[in-house]
This record gives sequence, structure tokens and C-alpha cells, in this order.
Amino acid sequence: MKKFLLLCLIALAQPVLAEPTVNPMYDNLIKMTLNNFWGRAVIPDGDLEKLVQPDSEQERKQLPIKAANAYAVLDAGKLSAMANWCRLNWQQHYDFVNLAAKNNYMNEKQIAFINVLHDVSMQITEDSLEGECSDSEKTAVIVALDQSIASPIAFGLSFKH
Repeated sequence: MKKFLLLCLIALAQPVLAEPTVNPMYDNLIKMTLNNFWGRAVIPDGDLEKLVQPDSEQERKQLPIKAANAYAVLDAGKLSAMANWCRLNWQQHYDFVNLAAKNNYMNEKQIAFINVLHDVSMQITEDSLEGECSDSEKTAVIVALDQSIASPIAFGLSFKH
């Protein structure tokens, strides 16, 4: 388990290419999230009465962000989960994901999708973590968080849709 986590952290710290390598598990998570997104997610302004709705049936079926961005968000959710597991400030990382999206002119629907996708990834990762975070794992998570927050390029965010 510890070797797996360290390998995940090393992979998360690597720059992401413009188009990700196909990952069937990620593709299934993205599809599941999209299928449960419309009419259930809320616009991230805090107004719980404002559910995200598509403007058309075509929009309902289309991924609101690029696949490369969805993969990066899933990675971000994993890293946030590992930070939480190590009792580190995962919220700062989550806030960074949102700030990066806003700074790259993503609309409310896209940001809402990013939030839901991040939360799905974070929950699945947290459910898979066992035991206590060791000192070496904590150090690796700190390094990965620092690299992620320091550079949107290292984080893999290229939000032009």
C-alpha cells in the first residue's frame, strides 16, 4: 500500500501532457459523474437553490471540460485525499483548483463540474486509504502539494476549452 501511494505521489508531481494517456477507471468516473451532474450539482456561489442545468440536450451529453482537465482534477482529488489522510491542509489545494479554473475563464457550470469531480475522486481515494500516514508519506504529500500549487503547468491545468 505504501509503495502504491508513493508511486501515486510521484506520478502526481510530474507535468501532465496536453492529452492524458487513456485511463479506463478515470473515464468511468468521469462518465458516472457527468451522468449524475445535471440537476444535482449546485452553482459554486453558495446558492443552494441554483442547481446546474444544461441549456440543451447536446450540452447534457457533452463533457463540460476537456478530458485532460478532467484527468487533472481527478489527480487533484487524489492528492487532496492524501493530504487529508496525512492531516494536512487539503482545502488550500481544493481552493487552488477553483482559482485556477476561474483564472482560466471557466464558467459556473465548468467550475461546478470540477468541484463534483474533485469530490468524487477525493472520496474514492479516502475510502481506499488504510492505517496512518507515515512521516515519509507525509513528506511526499507535502512535496506534491507544493509542486501542484506552485505551478498550474505542473498541476496539468490548461483550461482553454
